[in-house]
Amino acid sequence: MLDHVAKRAWVVPFIGIYLIAQVLGVARGIVHHGAVEFAGKVEARHTSVTVSLTTQQESLAKAKAKHCFSYLQHISFDEQQRMLNEAKVIIDRAKRANESDFISGYAAQADRMFPAIEKGLVAHTAYLQELDEAYLRYREMPQVLTTAIASSTEHINTLERAGYYPRHFTRSRGLVAESQSHLKTVETLLQNTSFDVGKQLPDYLAVYRTGNKGLRIAKQVAALADSVPGLRLANERTASSLRTSLAELDSLYLRARASAEKLDDYPSYRCLQAVVGAKSALTSVSADIATALQANSMERQEFDASATTLNQVSARVTSTRATFTKAIETWRRMESAIQAIPTSRSNAVSAISEAQEEINDYDWNSQDDAESTLERAETQLASGDRQRKKDPIRALAAYESAYSLAITAKDEVDTSSESTPSYGGGYSSPSNDYSGGYGGGGYSSPSSGYGGGGGGYSSPSGGSAGGPSGGSAGSGGF
Repeated sequence: MLDHVAKRAWVVPFIGIYLIAQVLGVARGIVHHGAVEFAGKVEARHTSVTVSLTTQQESLAKAKAKHCFSYLQHISFDEQQRMLNEAKVIIDRAKRANESDFISGYAAQADRMFPAIEKGLVAHTAYLQELDEAYLRYREMPQVLTTAIASSTEHINTLERAGYYPRHFTRSRGLVAESQSHLKTVETLLQNTSFDVGKQLPDYLAVYRTGNKGLRIAKQVAALADSVPGLRLANERTASSLRTSLAELDSLYLRARASAEKLDDYPSYRCLQAVVGAKSALTSVSADIATALQANSMERQEFDASATTLNQVSARVTSTRATFTKAIETWRRMESAIQAIPTSRSNAVSAISEAQEEINDYDWNSQDDAESTLERAETQLASGDRQRKKDPIRALAAYESAYSLAITAKDEVDTSSESTPSYGGGYSSPSNDYSGGYGGGGYSSPSSGYGGGGGGYSSPSGGSAGGPSGGSAGSGGF
């Protein structure tokens, strides 16, 4: 029997150790599998980049047969090939490694090399594509650029024939001249076929790039020229919008003045002078708009000056509208406050009263927090009363604050039960009711009821009771 027990005592720990080892083995297997999977992905990326490099090497070989030597003499994929070879060596180390940490470490080291390789491949690819495009289009570049310049020039001429003065298109014609300069450069480059003596080719890459630069400039001419009539039309729309706004402001002024006159009874909100002044500032607006439209006419064509005047008028109109709207909105708030004050004050008073009652109901607990908050509520109530006539808006805010603080004060009341004192193991009562209990040989009571103690009756207050040792009358007793 003892042998059997001893065997069980040895087997149970062994099984536990075995199970732990199994769990750890599974965990290591999962980690190892993850490391091997990551290494596999890195190897696949290496294969993909290698294919891209091979493709680019083939493209470079074809380009050298087609393009000028000077374009390609700086192009080489040797560095990318070297890095790929180094990455392959590191990946092979990862494949030979047994520990998960080594597998992951080598794979990560190789993976960090690919971005630099791919960046070089992308840059070389873009350059080879540009060379092919330049070789294909350089011969047509003079004609394309000539057409673009002619179109831009005609665009300006059309606007001038429509009546716009030539002075508006100085910058546009300057861009045309710049495009023409690029055209001349293109024509000069095309004449020099000794750039590549063997292939008898000009510097077609420079032709292509210079021609494209000239085209981009030529395309800007139309947009710049069109900004002239565009500004004139924008000025007309702005003037029309301002006249509409003036008509609206006439109606808004009547409401703003009525509101301002009512607010005049409240010193903090007086704005009648500001409203009347804003209206007076509009006196010259109509004349200013007319002046701007004259400057905007096709006879004068002072479009920039017209826009400046209209922007100034627009700023005055916006400011005036804001002044009128503020007066109207302020009176609306004032009316709402006046109407809401009775109810708001009543709610505040009721909440303060309820909070005070709650504090009184639990006066055996310390209510410092609640009493402090309630005091702030009463202060806000008094503030509202002081401001009620001269500033109803602030008075309403004070009443609402008083109500909120009173609610908080009530929530802060400590409503825990009163602790019951113990007297010699006997019965005790916190009230004035008749109570008694056998303890210490007599009755005891903390109030004015009947109670004994120390063999007779005792009472800390008035009542029919004996002294602390019994027999004689207590203070305030009969």
